[in-house]
Amino acid sequence: MKQHFKDLVKGVKKACGVVYDKTSETVDMAKLEVETKKTLSNLDKEYKALGQIVYQVEMGSLTRDDQIVAAACKRIEKCLTRLEELNGEKAKKKESKKQSKQEKTADQAGGEASEEEVHPQRNEEGYFVLKFCPFCKVGNHPDAVKCVNCGREF
Repeated sequence: MKQHFKDLVKGVKKACGVVYDKTSETVDMAKLEVETKKTLSNLDKEYKALGQIVYQVEMGSLTRDDQIVAAACKRIEKCLTRLEELNGEKAKKKESKKQSKQEKTADQAGGEASEEEVHPQRNEEGYFVLKFCPFCKVGNHPDAVKCVNCGREF
């Protein structure tokens, strides 16, 4: 009974760790997305401000001052640079998530995760030849040992 309880506690701790990791990933991506939206909003405001400056200069209500235009352009460049940084961070996070998913798949399969997917063959009528799980009735690859849906062995 003690061992069963220890195993249960160990399993709960492991599950909590996985939930924490997934939640952290989701929160980090959400923060990046919010910051990207704010930067895009600021960029839109800066473009509008530059447009107003140019309009006022053309209409004659403002004298042409290159420093004002240059300052507006610098703010726009700052926003564009920040957007590139944020997109780079998002790409890195997605890549690391993809790699960890491949490693997890490799660990579950007991070997290296292959880059190349093997697709099922078609019969002479053009239908896929699949192995169906007797428990959940889901079609699997003909060489599969376990069901992709329920995980039971054939």
